[in-house]
Amino acid sequence: MNLKDKTVAIIDDDAGTLKLLGDILKNEGFRVRQFNNGAFALRSIEADLPEIILLDMCMPIMNGIEICKELKQNPKIRHVPVIFITGLHEMEYKIKGFQVGGADYITKPFQKQEVIARVKVHIALHCSFEKIKRISEELEKNKKKLEIAQKIAQLGHWEWNTKTDEIELSDGINHILGLNNNLKKITLEQFIQFIHTDDKIRVLENMRKVVPVDECDSICDNCISDDLCHFECEYRIILPNGETRIIQSKGKYLNSQNTNHTVVGTVQDETVEFTRIKMLGIAQDITRQKELELKLEEQATTDFLTGCYNRRRFLEFVQNGFDLFSRYSDEMSLLMLDLDLFKNVNDTYGHAVGDLVLIKLVEICQAELRNTDIVGRYGGEEFVVMLPKTSNVQAFELAERLCKVIANTKIITSNIRFNFTTSIGLSTLKSTDKNVDNFIKRADEALYQAKHSGRNCVVNSG
Repeated sequence: MNLKDKTVAIIDDDAGTLKLLGDILKNEGFRVRQFNNGAFALRSIEADLPEIILLDMCMPIMNGIEICKELKQNPKIRHVPVIFITGLHEMEYKIKGFQVGGADYITKPFQKQEVIARVKVHIALHCSFEKIKRISEELEKNKKKLEIAQKIAQLGHWEWNTKTDEIELSDGINHILGLNNNLKKITLEQFIQFIHTDDKIRVLENMRKVVPVDECDSICDNCISDDLCHFECEYRIILPNGETRIIQSKGKYLNSQNTNHTVVGTVQDETVEFTRIKMLGIAQDITRQKELELKLEEQATTDFLTGCYNRRRFLEFVQNGFDLFSRYSDEMSLLMLDLDLFKNVNDTYGHAVGDLVLIKLVEICQAELRNTDIVGRYGGEEFVVMLPKTSNVQAFELAERLCKVIANTKIITSNIRFNFTTSIGLSTLKSTDKNVDNFIKRADEALYQAKHSGRNCVVNSG
């Protein structure tokens, strides 16, 4: 993907900052559009969508938070990532930025390489998201066309899981079988009850022949391709009202690493003078659609570098935990971690090594934590850990252990060996905490004290 032909919109009332950012990004080949007025920028951006927006948080008349709210309320613009530019270090401003839809932030005074790196990463994510969204929309459009075609042809479709023997039924199948309660799923045994007594054994024998080709002893008559087996069987069914119908079933077996051994088919009502129904099975490979859905979900909730949860998803977890534990007076603690002198690591060894440090930090946290604990990244070298059902004493012991393990960990490459440390701020949920912001703010304040108390230590705000 060529990122250098993408458009970056910069909104900042400071002429110096506007020029500096513009020069940095233009030199990297980006198309840059600059605005010193928020209201004008909103109108202009809608007419010519950029791939990313750099937005100053503190501006007169209309500040960055208000502008971002307007951007995210516009369906045409809401998916464009916003990176806040701010000289404010207080956690409450960062949280507000993320709550209104910000994707990241850059703190003044900013570094050239940091600006370039963050812009490139978020443009790449945005382009991937848009591509997946277009593919998903096309898949959904095709799915709706198929549903309309089946309705016109009086078709119903079904899916048989050959491992669990569950059969999913469409509304069309319910209609053809004469069912009024619109069953969504039945077992194979329940389905067999619809079949005429004289035909049951023969139908079951034919259906059980449906196995993957690689499990067949030899190429058999019902193997129609390298990866599909099928069955074909004509039989009678008895409807709840006693009516007899003739069904011709054809099923195709789908065998894929990412599927659960399914046979997908259709039932077509072709009632003629003999009340004959034709049932044709089809195999539908939805593997790609499922993979795209999983990838889209992953990109929306995880940090691209470390694999832990991103800020937005982590804040959702914390808010849900706050609501739950506050209601039931349960315990919950929060750790806020910041790598010590991380800028020196990047300046001395390069950003690639700095990325290794970030990844290693998350690996250590996940190894030391319980499965119920949640790790998230706010951005840069800041990480947070949510500890459900954890007292202040337990959280403090865990934080100190993390500090020691991290300090004893070496980053080793072909020509580099060094240790790194982290400072940790701790807060535990109190009955006086009226909202989640206070809970997070106390951990941030404790982290600030840890950074100014010699680093590589834990400060407990209680």
